[in-house]
Amino acid sequence: MNNEPKPFAAAPGAAARGLGAKWRNLVAAEGIVRVPPTAALEPAFFAAWLADYERINAEIENILHRIATTFGAMLNEHVELIAQLVAALEWRPGAERALAERCAPAIEAERRGLAVRSSADNEDSASTSFAGVYRSCLSVPARPAELAAAALVVWRSYFSLPAIGERLSAGCLDDGRRMGVIVQPMIDASASGVAFTRDPSGGAGMCLEYVDGLGEALASGRAVGTLVHESDLPRLARPVARMAAGVFSAARSLQPLFGAALDIEWGWDGDAVTVLQIRPITGMAAPVRSDQPVFAIEDLFCDDEARLGPFAPLPDFAHYFRTKRGPLFAFGRCRGAKLGRARLVRVNRAGIEQASTAARLAREFPSGSVVLDVSDRVRQQVIPADQITARLSDMLGRDGRVRTILLRQFIRGERGLISRMGGRGTVVCEHSADGLLALNRGTAKSRIDVLSKDERGPFSVRQANLIRKLTIAAQAQFGRVQLEWVNAGAKLILIDMSRVSDSLDLPGGDADIRVISSGVARGPVMAIAESAAIVDVSIGPAVSLNGIADTARMARSLDHLLTRVRQFPAAPIVLVARPYAALAPLLPHVAGFVFEGASMLCHLAILLREHRVPAVASPRLYARLAGRDFASLDASPRQSIDR
Repeated sequence: MNNEPKPFAAAPGAAARGLGAKWRNLVAAEGIVRVPPTAALEPAFFAAWLADYERINAEIENILHRIATTFGAMLNEHVELIAQLVAALEWRPGAERALAERCAPAIEAERRGLAVRSSADNEDSASTSFAGVYRSCLSVPARPAELAAAALVVWRSYFSLPAIGERLSAGCLDDGRRMGVIVQPMIDASASGVAFTRDPSGGAGMCLEYVDGLGEALASGRAVGTLVHESDLPRLARPVARMAAGVFSAARSLQPLFGAALDIEWGWDGDAVTVLQIRPITGMAAPVRSDQPVFAIEDLFCDDEARLGPFAPLPDFAHYFRTKRGPLFAFGRCRGAKLGRARLVRVNRAGIEQASTAARLAREFPSGSVVLDVSDRVRQQVIPADQITARLSDMLGRDGRVRTILLRQFIRGERGLISRMGGRGTVVCEHSADGLLALNRGTAKSRIDVLSKDERGPFSVRQANLIRKLTIAAQAQFGRVQLEWVNAGAKLILIDMSRVSDSLDLPGGDADIRVISSGVARGPVMAIAESAAIVDVSIGPAVSLNGIADTARMARSLDHLLTRVRQFPAAPIVLVARPYAALAPLLPHVAGFVFEGASMLCHLAILLREHRVPAVASPRLYARLAGRDFASLDASPRQSIDR
């Protein structure tokens, strides 16, 4: 059987591209079941009729890529930038007339206004449904101005916070696709609902849920429908039985065409069924929806694995943190160290909006900020603790979907610090008022102190002894590691631990020059200016000590840097203000680095030493090399000069 959909007259031939499965599925169903006359506005229609679209869309593309690259670490800020760009998009003169002509089949059939719905290219597919994520506008007057305004509202919803979060989680955020919109006449429904050709809860046969009137309240989760299984038909009142039999008959006739279990939205006018939307059922392997509030919370680092049963299987990001930091937390608890909180939360939107949920989260995180990890691709969002419920309410869909998320205490404190073993039994401690994240990612101004029995740097005797004791014990237990801390008031809070294999040379010789990685370099000079993309990627979770990230995962501006590097006749010496973590992909292609300022224990510094790429930090040398075409660099603890 040829199941290729034939295009509607409203969007002929190539014009239908990018409209997505929602439109294609209705086209395929035409002639098998009753579907409303449906007009289509493909993404190219919006590109052609929105003023200044090309420039604004390019800016949106760059921000979407930054969101994907940083795993949504600054999602709110980035979405706000996109919202400002999207709000500036307006219809060009003549667009209303073109839109009315395109939607003529739906307009001619309307009796109770129009339904304007999303039809994105990655919506309602076998792997992703994005149900309830995008806007729909119902009962829109069939007048050009009102229709154009509604179409733009639906199109703009592609860039809302919930929509961007869902696509980021699904790994299709910056794929270049855009929203299509379909327009249908409203049907005069006495009842509406959804039908499933296979019971999502695992029962036998088909089932449906319905409400009186329009089904939007059911689809959005605002109303609880009446559940009917196919086996219930003999026991139903005649009007309901007639409606249900008609729905099941329509669903059964569509099943062979699509070859998959289906989720069908429909309306009943008292005489016949009209099919409004068709999508494959996703997530059949496990229940992912609940009409009832769901909320459970547990310590990620609890000792009893059985307590994590309700959250199994753990999402990859939660499993990563438990595996990586679990041994450190057990180590710290045995030695009386202060530790940050990390809580697994299993929840749906109804659960997060309960008053008792807000009260429980307030007890767990009474003040300050938290780090929110929603999925493997939506990570490290730092938000105020009193905004947890509001943020999750925005991000959780109204379809009852249950998610397992991770909330971690974010403690900035007055100082971030990293400690590790130095020579002759000393402990090296690097610290910065810019915070631990900035220290790790290379954006901080830092100071190094060697802690011994006689030297304690800026720390109290108790603090210095704690840092030394735990650092020495950690190396004895785990091997070559460095510990990460936050100094908050009188408290030192143990945050993380990382294995390291680099050889650390402490600053020596010229007081103006800090040797980050020893070696000799010679080559042309390549200056890199600070940019928002470099900073964003550096502070996001896309980079780590596990190795050099592929530039395909990094911001596009970093691809441009790699192109610049390859254009030099020889490997260049890179001149850049800070050892930004995002610059790690350049390491195999450069001769060395000169920084204006740099920390010794940041991610890039460790990778530089592991890969034996010479590097120094010196304001004087940095200024001297600015504008130079070529330089020689001798980076050693005793000397570091350019010629």
